[in-house]
Amino acid sequence: MIKSFADPRTEDVFHGIHTHAIRKDFSSALLKAAERKLDLLNCAESLDNLNVLPANKAEGVVRDGRGKYSIPIQDNWRIAFRWNDGAEDVELKS
Repeated sequence: MIKSFADPRTEDVFHGIHTHAIRKDFSSALLKAAERKLDLLNCAESLDNLNVLPANKAEGVVRDGRGKYSIPIQDNWRIAFRWNDGAEDVELKS
């Protein structure tokens, strides 16, 4: 479950709010993929749930040096988050 977002832009994408600024930064295909991955993250009960998804198997959920995990979306875009019995500080990163 997503507990918090690191920025309002990511929260807007999660809720399907596509402002002009968001449409300027993200292609429609990227928005669709990001929304789908954010929904999957919201439904996950554990990190293991995220690793079994076919789209994540190639790269898996990766942990960076600052304690954040990330899921690939498209090209160089990722969803980054901390895990503490749910996703916290969720953000879209390039």
